[in-house]
Amino acid sequence: MKAKILILSCLSLFSSVIFSQNNTENRKWYIPSYINVQYAGNLGMFSTSAGYFLYEDKLYLDIGYGYTPSSKTGIDIHNALIRLGYKPWKIELRFYNKEFFFRPFYFDLDITKQLNSRYTWSELPNYYPKKYYHQNAVRIHLDLGLSIQHNFSRYKLELYYLVTTNDVYLTYFNYYYYNHWLHFDKIFTQGLGFNFVF
Repeated sequence: MKAKILILSCLSLFSSVIFSQNNTENRKWYIPSYINVQYAGNLGMFSTSAGYFLYEDKLYLDIGYGYTPSSKTGIDIHNALIRLGYKPWKIELRFYNKEFFFRPFYFDLDITKQLNSRYTWSELPNYYPKKYYHQNAVRIHLDLGLSIQHNFSRYKLELYYLVTTNDVYLTYFNYYYYNHWLHFDKIFTQGLGFNFVF
């Protein structure tokens, strides 16, 4: 039921942006510059967000929601997310007279807050010894990625791939490194997504 509500909300936001704003110069401040959809990448099995360009198309801010179903984790996981990113440069490419823009490098800093779960905490409960577990309600993520974008007549579509880690996974680095069996799959995960830019 919650997944259906999420999908309907995204479609409603998407359609309101498409049909109410064709000219970016007249766009209201609260209307997003793009809609983001992502698979995996530490934000949830699926996540979606509204994105806002803060400086040209290089500096941007996303506010959104991530969801992982109980079939994957045993419980439904809901995350609120905020993402600040920077794409320093792009390279123009042409294929069959079609123009593309390739970004070989970008990075994001994400913060997620897990919502409505009795299995998460911001501070460790008293019945655990101090520092026995990391707090698990809030995570800070670092993403490194690349993307390719094609500009259509009325919109732009950007596909991207990223590698990501978070504050807790980075603490594993010392353990695996000093034990001489560094497993990057224990520290980094991957994600795929797209931005639909209006």
